[in-house]
Amino acid sequence: MKNKLLFILGIIVVIMLLSISYLSAVSSQKAMPISCYQLTQDYRTQVEELAQDWDDINKLAGNTPRMQLAILISKMQDVRTEFNNLDVPDCANETQSLMLNYMDATIEGYMSFLADEDDIYVQRHFESASHYFDLWSSSLADLYK
Repeated sequence: MKNKLLFILGIIVVIMLLSISYLSAVSSQKAMPISCYQLTQDYRTQVEELAQDWDDINKLAGNTPRMQLAILISKMQDVRTEFNNLDVPDCANETQSLMLNYMDATIEGYMSFLADEDDIYVQRHFESASHYFDLWSSSLADLYK
């Protein structure tokens, strides 16, 4: 009887040691981090749709007479507002900021043109917009990696 009791106690100790070892191993494993690519799937889809809307309006504005630009500038501002209201994952904050800077510079360029400001000021806005667009394109491409 004593041997049977010792045998059962031995089994219990072994089971406890194995359980502790297993729980220790499981708790020390780090959860796999979620990649920025995974975090931005919905964001990228929304960005693509809004960027297409923006591009369509921007192309149209680039071929519109000065006096008819106001309505297109208003539409650009609407798209910018939609873009600004997107739910942005932390890893895409820079991409978001660059796009908003691009949009702002583009809108400012058209507004300067509409106000018949000196060509040098209009050109500076569009050069700034081009710069931000290049940075945004690169940053957006990084979200697909």
